[in-house]
Amino acid sequence: MTHSLHIITPEYPPEPGGVSDFCRILAEGLVERGLTVAVWCPPTANQQNLPGLTVHPTLGDFGRAALAEADRALDAFPKPRRLLVQWVPHGYGWKAMNLLFCWWLYRRMCRGDVIELMVHEAFVTFGGKLRHHLLAAIQRLMVVIVLRAATRIWCTIPMWEQVLRPYAPKCSDFRRLPVPSCVPKLETRESVAPEFTFGHFSSFGVSTAQPLHAILPELLSAMPEASVLLIGLRSQSFREEFLRLHDSFRNRIVATGSVPLEEVPSQLHRCQVMLQAVMGGASGRNTSLLASLANGLPMITTTGRLTEPYWAESGAVGLAPDGDVPGFVREAIRVASSVGRQQTLRRTSLDLYERRFHRRHLIDELLSI
Repeated sequence: MTHSLHIITPEYPPEPGGVSDFCRILAEGLVERGLTVAVWCPPTANQQNLPGLTVHPTLGDFGRAALAEADRALDAFPKPRRLLVQWVPHGYGWKAMNLLFCWWLYRRMCRGDVIELMVHEAFVTFGGKLRHHLLAAIQRLMVVIVLRAATRIWCTIPMWEQVLRPYAPKCSDFRRLPVPSCVPKLETRESVAPEFTFGHFSSFGVSTAQPLHAILPELLSAMPEASVLLIGLRSQSFREEFLRLHDSFRNRIVATGSVPLEEVPSQLHRCQVMLQAVMGGASGRNTSLLASLANGLPMITTTGRLTEPYWAESGAVGLAPDGDVPGFVREAIRVASSVGRQQTLRRTSLDLYERRFHRRHLIDELLSI
């Protein structure tokens, strides 16, 4: 029997972004399992429909006219319509305060649609300037509305359920949904030694760039022979910013800049050990970490309030508490200096990824409903 699913998302390929890549993996995986999938997103260039997969670039700026057009197009599909909404409040325009979009979802529920949330982000925290307090308050109001529209709330990490439950009806159905790596696995690794001692892969946002700024000077000073490869969007600007403060390391740090997704695995394997510290700690929502995990690379990361127990229980990564720079450096040196430890981490990281994050787990969970 053929089923259908409608994915509501603020971004979809060829637009870059973690949510965009996730939706592509999700849509293609569902089609492979026999479903027909419709993706609803803003207009993007070079949209390509596949058998069983149709992209509807009708959501525009998520304003009144665009949502009315989406209403007409959605109503052409037979009921019941299952809408899986990628919840990232900053993704839907209107300066991350789009209450109209939330009311639209509530109205879709009232018209018979089954609304399910896929929570990538919950809301911003209170703090800072008055505008930020206003943003935090409005995003909580947005959450109150969409949680009452939702039949089911899928959370990428346990923390999202903890912070959302106080705003949800008591009968709300919270469930976990794993996020697979958006980066493919390099199936045939070349039998050559890595070119760089350490690597780091991310988009170099604050949550990863700030820890790296603290770690690299101590690590490179402690290991005079070590070199670092920075991979990903904004890696070159990070390198230049770092070298303005630490010019003596100029010949030991290389940055790739933005790399096509299919080329990322070969760049990762140029590194002996990955340094993936993240503020708040490692979690199953961090696709940069999952890229190294899926490719069986030895990795050092951090523990914090977002970190699930399995990161420590699996023994699949080297760990240090978030903010403990000396502890992180010691663990990085220990792993880089031990071939045996690296081999163990390669094996256990692949095992952890297969057991928890492989795409089949994502598809199985969604099809279990």
